[in-house]
Amino acid sequence: MVLDDIAKKKEMSEAFTYHYKVNASNQLVALFWCDNLMKRNYHMFGDIVAFDSTYNTNRYCMIFTPFTGKDNHGRPVTFAAGLVCSEKIGAFARLFRHFVECMGLAPKMIVTDQDLGMRSAIEEVLVGTRHCWCMWHIMHKLATKVPNKLLRDDDFKKEFNACVWSDLFEPDEFEEEWNRLVEHHGLEDVDWFTTLYEYRQFWIPAYFRDFPLGSMIRTTSISESENSFYKKFLKPRANIAEFYLNFNNALEFQRNSRTTLNYHDATALPRLATTLPFEKHAFTLYTDSMFKKIQEEIIKGNDRCRVLGFSSAEMVDTYKLGDSKLNSYMNEDSLSQGSTWGVSGCPARSIIDDRQTVSKQAISMFYGFLRRFETDIEVLREFVGGAEELGNSLQVGTPSTSASEKRRMIEEFYGMVRPEVVEVHPSDVVKTKAHASSPASRLISKREKTIKDATRPLRRCKACDEMGHHDSRNYPMLKEMTLEKEKRKGKRPT
Repeated sequence: MVLDDIAKKKEMSEAFTYHYKVNASNQLVALFWCDNLMKRNYHMFGDIVAFDSTYNTNRYCMIFTPFTGKDNHGRPVTFAAGLVCSEKIGAFARLFRHFVECMGLAPKMIVTDQDLGMRSAIEEVLVGTRHCWCMWHIMHKLATKVPNKLLRDDDFKKEFNACVWSDLFEPDEFEEEWNRLVEHHGLEDVDWFTTLYEYRQFWIPAYFRDFPLGSMIRTTSISESENSFYKKFLKPRANIAEFYLNFNNALEFQRNSRTTLNYHDATALPRLATTLPFEKHAFTLYTDSMFKKIQEEIIKGNDRCRVLGFSSAEMVDTYKLGDSKLNSYMNEDSLSQGSTWGVSGCPARSIIDDRQTVSKQAISMFYGFLRRFETDIEVLREFVGGAEELGNSLQVGTPSTSASEKRRMIEEFYGMVRPEVVEVHPSDVVKTKAHASSPASRLISKREKTIKDATRPLRRCKACDEMGHHDSRNYPMLKEMTLEKEKRKGKRPT
């Protein structure tokens, strides 16, 4: 049923791509699919791709592996999807090959969990792609890896977060701070911390200062919101056909939400909080969702500091900043090493060309004249009026790009018919290292058991006549009483 619907979509659109694999028993063991809108979104927003294999969303325990990213509204967007039956290197490598062949080029960076088999597959297929571990998965494991006394220590939490989250550290500064933190809290013998430090180049922002991450890792929102989104639609006990329908519903909801945001962006005008020209300029560049985040930074900067001067020499930009207490600071930004805005700013592609050089000259000239004329209000007014008049004269005849010109998304309506002959059968239940064959067979930790018991209502035990979480069948003293009774029986003469 699923393959018939996918084949029908392929007939309707040559841009639709799918691959599947069956074993000797004609059981489905791998499936990959991607439509034309997914490809379009990838070429628009696919600099950084998140690949997550932590989903167990069907009764056969096949692993759902979506390729996702962030769109221009900061929301998750799906680029492709796959199902695999194993977590071996070959299964992941096959998915990555299909993805690159389908899209025509590999992503600049891929964000995954800490699976070592996945890392080997990335090194084999995505040769020129930077590999980064998702901070959300790492921080999610922190509570189970450190001693309980440290989890209750607020100082440790502040120091640890300041160490691993900071995008201002250089690699040597991070290593020094990490070693001090581990030694101070006695974590030298914790294997998990030792392993994280050995692979620090995969997850610490200090080692990605040369790459514009676009806040993908700093907020960890891509994997967190992605998990939350798919869990609303995908059910763990669904068969393959039900899973496919639920995924299409989730994808349609995601695309409709983006269409709504695009419509709001094309029709709504935000309220400007300052009179600064670059706030108005930012409104013309970013969508409404991203502009609100930029606006928060503009307001903070406007209240706390201002640019007193700017100069550029070769590959280094120098800014002179002043704060509300009349203190001045010098900040140098090297293009060869990357800047703070490139690490924690909004999604953008790095372009260094002649326009950037001319823009720097204009900024330097503007601040130079502004500092020269700010003591004379009349001259300053003439300067501002002349700059405005020149800008208006240059803008005449120049067409402006409007957000209303963006293309509207087309909703996909499809139907599925049960085939008379089933050629590809569902897979057997897959047993992987991270997924149990059923919820009841998964081993839970003591912490989960304690939390579960705490939420259960108390009941009266007929054996001890006390309120608790046990009854006469699993009474704690029942086993001892039974052994003692059998022991007494064994001492009777035969």
